[in-house]
Amino acid sequence: MRQKELVSASRVAILEQLSASLGEINQPISALVLNAEAALQLLRAQPTNTGAVRRLLACIVKDALRAGDILRRTRALIEKAPSPSVDRTPVSLSLAPLAQAFASHMAPVLANSGEPTASSQS
Repeated sequence: MRQKELVSASRVAILEQLSASLGEINQPISALVLNAEAALQLLRAQPTNTGAVRRLLACIVKDALRAGDILRRTRALIEKAPSPSVDRTPVSLSLAPLAQAFASHMAPVLANSGEPTASSQS
């Protein structure tokens, strides 16, 4: 009986930490969206302030790395959780698919903005 209580207490503690991680991930994701929107506005402006766009892109990279770190810590927490009845199939938490989807989504927006892109400047 004592073993079940310990496992239950451990699960509750892990769920609390997981909940905190989910709240923590929201901040860098929100920052990613805000910085990307600001960069798009700067790209539409005439003349384009490329220095400001570069700084925003650096912030986007920093926030994406921070989000990835939070996801890695959360994944490690989940993998340590005592859960014999739960399938522990590894879940890919890579940000690469997110970045690729974002780039695919933004390509038509940038193409229609009238701003020169890397591919159109070659």
